[in-house]
Amino acid sequence: VHADVLFKTFPHKEHLVQTQLEQFTLGRYTLRVVSDGAVPWGELQSALDRQLRKMIAPDIELTVEPCDYLVAGSPGKIKACISHLS
Repeated sequence: VHADVLFKTFPHKEHLVQTQLEQFTLGRYTLRVVSDGAVPWGELQSALDRQLRKMIAPDIELTVEPCDYLVAGSPGKIKACISHLS
C-alpha cells in the first residue's frame, strides 16, 4: 500500500509534514509521523489509527509514533514505506 493512498481521504492530511510506514510482518506495522502540531497528538494519533485500520485491516498490530524528524536513507531520501517482507 502506498502512503499517498493511505492518507488521500485523511481529514488531517494537511497537518502531516512527513510519514513513514514500516511493515514488519503481514499484520504488524509502525507509522512514524512528523506533524505541524496544529492538531493535538492524541486526536491525530487516534485518527491515524482508525485510518490505517480502515485501509489495511482492522485487526493489525499498529504503533503510531510521533517524531520530530524522519531519518533519511543512504541517498538522502526518506522512504515513505519500508517493508521487511521477503
